[in-house]
Amino acid sequence: MLTMKERRELYKREMAERHKESFSQKDDSGRFKGIFETSKRAGVKFWKCSEDDHEITIVPYLTGNQDPRLPPGKPAFFLYVFVHRGVGVNENSYICLNRTYNGKPCPICEYQKELREATDIEVSEDAIKALNPTKRAIYNIVCKDSAKEENVGVQIWDVSHYLFTVPLEELAHKKKGGGDVPYADDTIGKIISFRQKGSKRNLEYTAFEFKDREPLSDEVLESAVCLDELLHKPTYEEVYDAFWAGKKEERKEEVQERGDSRREEKEEEEEEKEAPIEADSRRKPSLKKKEEEEDVSEEVEKYTECPYGAAFGSDFDQYDECEGCEARSDCEEKKAQLSKPAPRKKLSRRDK
Repeated sequence: MLTMKERRELYKREMAERHKESFSQKDDSGRFKGIFETSKRAGVKFWKCSEDDHEITIVPYLTGNQDPRLPPGKPAFFLYVFVHRGVGVNENSYICLNRTYNGKPCPICEYQKELREATDIEVSEDAIKALNPTKRAIYNIVCKDSAKEENVGVQIWDVSHYLFTVPLEELAHKKKGGGDVPYADDTIGKIISFRQKGSKRNLEYTAFEFKDREPLSDEVLESAVCLDELLHKPTYEEVYDAFWAGKKEERKEEVQERGDSRREEKEEEEEEKEAPIEADSRRKPSLKKKEEEEDVSEEVEKYTECPYGAAFGSDFDQYDECEGCEARSDCEEKKAQLSKPAPRKKLSRRDK
């Protein structure tokens, strides 16, 4: 048990950190968890852009261990990430592991792909598109709207890449080989002037303009935050659990429905095989597939004979089984070869 003296020393060491945590979480309602690590938000200032005219300076920084493009210690002035929003019952946001980190498994992207390829359920295109991640641009900035704002120092701005960065880059890229404006350079960079109009779904950034500025001070450069280290990089399991939270029964029913549908299709196929074939000139004859050998070499890349016993190439598309046959493309290629006329023989003088 701690003595009162030890307890007071503990309070002295730890209470300042608790106050920082309390301040960083003052606006946290428990919903809409963001993409930044909660424990790393303490002491970091985030800029909220309002519907008005603004002037900002972008501040470069050095990358850390979680940057998706660059190794640690490289100069950068932006961080692009793809984000899934409104995930789960708490409508949280999560970094898309697939799009941000070069193809790492993402359960939401996997489910989207599953829906796109599904043939046994009807899903609207809007529902599929709703699973797309959005591209975000994150910057260290100094707001220069007023002396008061500028005195706040470096702040983090998380903004839509499409709405803000795209028109900014259009302005920065001069026409007819004029080069680019290095607006984020620490020495010859620019003040970015723009206007925010509307909010939420009607949000847009317009009236972009570059203005000259002085080189960034050492104090400002040292205040820049390593943006990638500020991120919360989730695990696959974390995103999966959040995405399917409250949907487990829905998922179970969906899997069950698909399983029932596939069983019905299989039963129908079996019934068709057992049913007598009616005489019909339009119906292609049926073939019985050869039994596959137990030891099939994986190195065989092309088919050279029909899996059902028909004449390879010459019988192409003559049977019902040709419709979905795995050898179809090779068989068609063989038929094309057989259809080519034999090359004319070049006669010698004696042959004539």
